[in-house]
Amino acid sequence: MAPTLTGAWMGPEGTVAVLDYTLSGRVTARPGNDACALHWTTGEGSFNGVSIDMTFTGGPASGNYHGRVKADWTVIEWSNGFSWSRS
Repeated sequence: MAPTLTGAWMGPEGTVAVLDYTLSGRVTARPGNDACALHWTTGEGSFNGVSIDMTFTGGPASGNYHGRVKADWTVIEWSNGFSWSRS
């Protein structure tokens, strides 16, 4: 199976985000649990190679963030210093 961003990702403090990636490079995100929904409610962006650019809205973590996917596709490191890992 080819690497993909689609699926659940664990964030800090028990948060879970669910990403959906299309072959056109579009990425959408939604909270996967209540802990995540406290920070943002929707995310949209793009993915190219190992770079992901997202805009999150609907909470205190709203804003634009740049991420980098690690070579083994198990971690996304974000510009705000947080990381998400495969759950």
